[in-house]
Amino acid sequence: MDLERWLSIPRSRSNLVSVATTVAFMALLVFRYSGPDPVMVIREVAMLMTLMHGLMHVMAIRGLNALVRRGAPLGRQASEAYRDPRRVSHLDIAAAWGGLYVLAPYVIAESD
Repeated sequence: MDLERWLSIPRSRSNLVSVATTVAFMALLVFRYSGPDPVMVIREVAMLMTLMHGLMHVMAIRGLNALVRRGAPLGRQASEAYRDPRRVSHLDIAAAWGGLYVLAPYVIAESD
């Protein structure tokens, strides 16, 4: 996706898609997993997703900084848009997965 197209997507739409996708995947994991030791499995997946989204956040920040340093058209705007505190970023999603890691025993106990 080119920067101009990415920048044209409304913040509210990208936030909604990010949050809805994350919540849907978490709900599937919590309510549909029926194997042995569901708390352990949910915690393992949540930890993996926390690490992956944290890494993607670092990669996005570094990539956008490289675009700004190289003087790419719209590089500064893309960097500012990603860092917008009202936009859901990979760091926010990583925090949500970290929250599921912590709350897994209580969520599973409630759904039994």
